[in-house]
Amino acid sequence: MSVCCAICICMYIQAQDKLPVKFGKVEPQDFTITSELIDANTNAVVVADIGKAEFLGNNKGWFSILFKRTCRIKIINNKGFDAAKVVIPLYSNGENVEKIDNLKAATYNLENGSVVSTKLESKEVFEEKVNKRFTRVKFTHPAVKEGSIIEFSYTVKTDFILHLQAWEFQGKYPTLWSEYEVAFPDFFIYTILAQGYVKLITPPDDVRSGHFTVNVPNRTAYGRDDLYSIDGSIIYRKWIAKDVPALQEEAFTSTIDNHIAKIEFQLSEYRFPNQPSQTVMSSWPVISERMLQREDFGAVYTKANNWLNDDMKQITKGASTPEEKARKIYGFIRDNFKCTSEYGIYQSDLVSTKDIFNKKSGSVSDINLLLIAMLRHESLSAEPVLMSLRDRGVVHPVYPLMDRFNYLICELKLDDNKYVYLDATKPMLGFGKLLPSSYNGTAWVLNQQPLDVNITADAFKETTNVSLFVSNDDSGNLVSFITSELGDHESYKFRRFHSAASRQDIIKRLSSGMGELGEVVAYTLDSLALYDQNIIQTVDFKRKNFEEDIVYISPMMGEAEKENPFKSATRYYPVEMPYTIDRSYSLTMEIPKGYKVDELPKSTRVMLNGDEGMFEYLISANSSQILLKSKILIKKAKFEQDDYETLRNFFGFIVKKHAEQIVLKKAN
Repeated sequence: MSVCCAICICMYIQAQDKLPVKFGKVEPQDFTITSELIDANTNAVVVADIGKAEFLGNNKGWFSILFKRTCRIKIINNKGFDAAKVVIPLYSNGENVEKIDNLKAATYNLENGSVVSTKLESKEVFEEKVNKRFTRVKFTHPAVKEGSIIEFSYTVKTDFILHLQAWEFQGKYPTLWSEYEVAFPDFFIYTILAQGYVKLITPPDDVRSGHFTVNVPNRTAYGRDDLYSIDGSIIYRKWIAKDVPALQEEAFTSTIDNHIAKIEFQLSEYRFPNQPSQTVMSSWPVISERMLQREDFGAVYTKANNWLNDDMKQITKGASTPEEKARKIYGFIRDNFKCTSEYGIYQSDLVSTKDIFNKKSGSVSDINLLLIAMLRHESLSAEPVLMSLRDRGVVHPVYPLMDRFNYLICELKLDDNKYVYLDATKPMLGFGKLLPSSYNGTAWVLNQQPLDVNITADAFKETTNVSLFVSNDDSGNLVSFITSELGDHESYKFRRFHSAASRQDIIKRLSSGMGELGEVVAYTLDSLALYDQNIIQTVDFKRKNFEEDIVYISPMMGEAEKENPFKSATRYYPVEMPYTIDRSYSLTMEIPKGYKVDELPKSTRVMLNGDEGMFEYLISANSSQILLKSKILIKKAKFEQDDYETLRNFFGFIVKKHAEQIVLKKAN
């Protein structure tokens, strides 16, 4: 590389590095902000958000992290007032407590050409205890109005160095400049985990010499503290993001947290001078071994649990095969236990497995650990599976970052080639079925040889079949009956709805969108109490024949796709459907007496990205009847953002086609 080229690169990096504001000093011209990111829908804009983390020796014999954040935001209209509400989470484990210091905030308004500053007072800062581990410091900027500029800064001192403070470059408002700098001592090695679709600017590291003093307190009455000095290098590493678009949650998003541009840190190794390196980040075999030894996890189901002997004889009575036993045990827990907490991977504090069995209630982990214990009591091969639900976010496919996991289910091996996954906490959920929220990619089966399994939404296929028949009776009325076979998830949702609904509510739901067919005269439900099977519902309608000279009929009736779920013109992250789709609809309609077909929609077939999906709309008519078949097939659940426009156009075409009408005219 030539010297000239190197100088140009350095000048470019320095230009990229220049902070666009001077905090604490607001001039009248600062109230005018121009950016391509700001449009009619922008309610606020983050002008600059700066974070810095550095390490220091503490008086507890170890190290602390000092994290400082300074932020400036421009409020554009009253819908952006939420940006003036700041929440700062603080963590505690009982012994160590994160502390906030140097909290400052101010609001700047332009009045008669002059900048007026209103500072936050200490009495306007509130502390809220969320639970025994988390506290939130909350405040709202004073004197906020449309056009205000707000600033805030604070410092948090933490002793929890395993997880260095993460940084988000993106949020619900556009961000013009976001910057994070970490001063890493060379004896702490962190694994850096980055996500999102924003290109980060990374200037060259700045390496300087550093000195740390650690005070080790003496626990004896007359002893003296020990002071240790550690010299080493400090690596200053910086990440910058410029002109970052806002990220709003849109249809078919598991959780927006999966896609926000951010970096996270996990301490992986110590490398102190003149000492051998020490691994900090565990592997899955080590994690699994520890988990199996825990009283609130592995011990729950690996011990004998002989107190279950008599109850298990009654629960499995009549079962002659392992699968029959498993179904009876699963059904017993599902139908008799109440889930009191939707999250967790450990057995609840101060609760025994026998207590949970007797009380017939517990958290999701209490109940599913009990399920595993009962299955293993009958010599069935059952293991716990750790996962993260879709709304929690995906887990790292390699690193065992335990705080990412928030749910536990059971893996049951029935034979060499048959595995089923069980969640006994959901009433009316069939054997071997999971809710869509569980289909979130990588999960981990914990045993002596832990194994990752991919429980992906691509493996969940929601198949529905609807058939509508319309004919004329001898009295000149139109009689119809519609038969719907619901998919796995729709069947589960309908059972939950049916259990709490009145007959009137059920009829209203069944006839939704079917106004052209008249009133409901009868309905039947098949397999309502057979949770392993899909529901089949049949509804009979009746109405008087038409009288108008021209009649417009929507042949899709209530089964039409009425709105395109993809409303935004652009999307900055993938589409994550909860399952794949196979939706079929057919209409066989006898032409009403005295009418003939005047106009008929055209048949069509459209493919999505080759073979990833298909929409079919086949319609025909003769002198006596109209036939229609519509099918929507989506073969995969996740589409990258590059496919968004194609997917949006595909669904837009379906909505338009389903809205087309048949025109009937009186025959005379």
